[in-house]
Amino acid sequence: MTDQPMTKDKPKILISAEWDGLGEFLSDFLEDQDFKVTVVDPHCDSKKILSALSSGSYGIAVLTDNNLNQDELPDLVSEIKMKHPKVYCLALVGNDKPDFAMKLEKLAIDDFMPMPLETGYFLSRIEEAMQVLARR
Repeated sequence: MTDQPMTKDKPKILISAEWDGLGEFLSDFLEDQDFKVTVVDPHCDSKKILSALSSGSYGIAVLTDNNLNQDELPDLVSEIKMKHPKVYCLALVGNDKPDFAMKLEKLAIDDFMPMPLETGYFLSRIEEAMQVLARR
């Protein structure tokens, strides 16, 4: 399958988030910015996230570490980068331990942000992702 991440100059975004209302909040916020967004079942596992990525032409995957245990998120990032190398992976993490961040960096995560989320900064990270995607 060929990744085609851009839709009308803005990438389609897949969000996996479990915290009460976070997926819906991010979706509403990004849709207000004219992005096409899909929120996957917040209780899904990494296989369902990969399946969702395979079924759509997503440019950005926003992943949270709350619906995956600490070992699953790095494994998921690694698998996404292997199967969908053009997808930009942005992790929103509540884990602020430096070794966890370094593990994600070694797996070539494109970007990660600590929680709690600040929407202006989040939007700037999405805009940076768009610039990276344009160069890929």
